[in-house]
Amino acid sequence: MIEYFEKNLKSLTERGVDVTSPLNNFTIKYNMLIDGYYHKFFAGNLIYRFLQQEDMSKLITSINKMGNNLIVQYETWPDLGGVYLKCKKVDFVYQLNTVELINKFDNTDAYLDHVIKNVLDFSREIYPCYFNDWNSWNVAIQEDLSWIVIDLDDMFQWNRVRITDQDFINELVYKTARKDGGLDTKYVEDYIRQHFVDNPNDLNFLERGKQ
Repeated sequence: MIEYFEKNLKSLTERGVDVTSPLNNFTIKYNMLIDGYYHKFFAGNLIYRFLQQEDMSKLITSINKMGNNLIVQYETWPDLGGVYLKCKKVDFVYQLNTVELINKFDNTDAYLDHVIKNVLDFSREIYPCYFNDWNSWNVAIQEDLSWIVIDLDDMFQWNRVRITDQDFINELVYKTARKDGGLDTKYVEDYIRQHFVDNPNDLNFLERGKQ
């Protein structure tokens, strides 16, 4: 499988594609389920720039620490802007912001505390890389209510690093206060924002942004 992706990646340079140029915004994404494993491959200029500046092995270690050793094999092509991941197939017991999951908690506040804690734990672990797509398809909630983030490609992009604290709050609110989740969107937004007013040190790992 690695050889297949490498051949596809090298064919780009053979056709004269300059992956090092920020003006070249091409993106390649593959996600194949074979023999019980997902084979993920992505490439592009943003990934090239990420691989030149960030510690790939640290990010893989962090993802596996938070995701029950999700990634079992990986390969990178720094000069070509490509990343390959072989990942376990993960089952969903619950999905984020669904009635089935929310009902596992005593009340809405307890559920939102659970969401905030897990988002913070994961975000601290992968920092300075960043993930914000907290929707029901990207996070597999397990029987014990632990989280496994399975949507990984955005973390390997140069423009997804070192987000500010205000962006973090705004994006968490946007993803959690969705009308399709069965929650009062205004209550969710107010609760999350008040949490960070009351607990400003929760975001000390991030840069300060404008209020």
